Amino acid sequence: MESRVAARAVLELRETQVRRVQIVHSVPRPCQDNSKPHVGAWIPMIEGASTRLVYIPSETDEETRRQILATP
Repeated sequence: MESRVAARAVLELRETQVRRVQIVHSVPRPCQDNSKPHVGAWIPMIEGASTRLVYIPSETDEETRRQILATP
């Protein structure tokens, strides 16, 4: 039981130390519903960093943008 708790704590610490890069754009893509935001999955990169693409339509209000970007 204690080892599980310790393992979870180590995993959580690793996740908080991962460098994450979000590439946010408003360029419409073909074959997608460009009327709503799209948030891609986190993709592991070299040196332990992760990245993801986030599409936010240009007409999206500021509060909605902040909520989208705060999504883990």
